[in-house]
Amino acid sequence: MKELQVNEVQEVSGGFYSAGNLAAAARFTGAMGFLSGAFQVGFTAGTWLNENTPIQMWISEYIEAY
Repeated sequence: MKELQVNEVQEVSGGFYSAGNLAAAARFTGAMGFLSGAFQVGFTAGTWLNENTPIQMWISEYIEAY
């Protein structure tokens, strides 16, 4: 199997492959991981609040008041 050089990879990929694009993809992946983690924490906290407090009643009363 032949190992491709950087310029050959760029030619085959239509110029998409570059150090800048690779860095951007890595940052995007990192951001998505952070957002996924934040969602999981928020969902867990919301589930706990829903099961252990009368928050549904508080929200309902607040909505009815306005």
